[in-house]
Amino acid sequence: HWFDRPAAQAEFHRILKPGGKAVLIWNSRLTSGTPFLEGYEQLLKLYSKDYGQMTHKNISGAQLQPFFRDGNMHTAVFGNRQLFNVEELIGRAMSSSYVPAEGEPNHDRMKQGLQELFEQTQVDGKVSFDYETELFWGEV
Repeated sequence: HWFDRPAAQAEFHRILKPGGKAVLIWNSRLTSGTPFLEGYEQLLKLYSKDYGQMTHKNISGAQLQPFFRDGNMHTAVFGNRQLFNVEELIGRAMSSSYVPAEGEPNHDRMKQGLQELFEQTQVDGKVSFDYETELFWGEV
């Protein structure tokens, strides 16, 4: 679920000035720590297609280090939070490729589960979708 590393390195070399740096950034959704996050993870495991084969932590710093010149890679991790009302939560969930689309098996069950989870865990009409934003940078 990532890009072709050799092709990306070649493209970075092509477009960057000598000594130029690349920054790789992505959000890793947290799966535990609050009743909402844990409930959301359970819904995905129960109703989503291919979720068991999907990993959101599929690239480690050790795997990325050779991408950067001489293995010299810098890292930073930040907390990141999105607040969703029920419609936004359902929209966010349905935007994931592994969540059943309308007309597919378990779509209605997933949507109902999201509505119930929202009602059980919302505070002031919102739920907190928490991530770790990971940055890796250095010369390519």
